[in-house]
Amino acid sequence: MDELLQKIKDELKSQGVNGVRTGDIYITPDTNFIPQGVSMPCINIKDGKVKRVYGASDSKDLTMYVRLTIWVKLTAKEAALVGSDKSGRQGIFDIDKRLTTILENNLLGFSDLEEAVVDEIKESRFYRSKKRESYQTKELIMRYSKSI
Repeated sequence: MDELLQKIKDELKSQGVNGVRTGDIYITPDTNFIPQGVSMPCINIKDGKVKRVYGASDSKDLTMYVRLTIWVKLTAKEAALVGSDKSGRQGIFDIDKRLTTILENNLLGFSDLEEAVVDEIKESRFYRSKKRESYQTKELIMRYSKSI
């Protein structure tokens, strides 16, 4: 899992996500954790569940889930969601589409992976920090499968 998380981070940084600085794409211990020095918008990458399915003849399938959470600071009305034509700022839906484009069917150079799909895209959610700052978040759950 650790190598998978790192490769996802490296792929997002190398492909580029409009409006997100490379330093604002990071692996996190919790989807609500934003390290000091990270600016908005940002993308955090967290390990998800791992499923093992045992089949006949000692075959095993391994499915790994990775959670990517997009954070956008709420500013002018709906701009955090749909972006802004005036400023060219990317909204959370633009970033969501870009992540899907980069990661869907991308095996990240792993020769043993058989599947890389967006398993679920959750609804965007409002979050208010202890400092009373307002954010919108959106989570994508990637599913990576292989036989072992």
